[in-house]
Amino acid sequence: MGISKFSKMDPYIKIRAGHNLFKTQVCNRGGKHPFWNDSFNFRRSTEATIEFDIWDEDTFKSDDFVL
Repeated sequence: MGISKFSKMDPYIKIRAGHNLFKTQVCNRGGKHPFWNDSFNFRRSTEATIEFDIWDEDTFKSDDFVL
């Protein structure tokens, strides 16, 4: 993983349910214990799963996939 060892992560979450894609706000310097107070509304039809991907936002290079 390309996560910086010298500064805290700036994590955000991408949420996918079928064709719906949402992204939380970036938790600046959230580190290993970030907190979000975002909410999303979507209609569920035939989706059996909801996917959550955690990313670390980077300013000068592409964002890093965390989990």
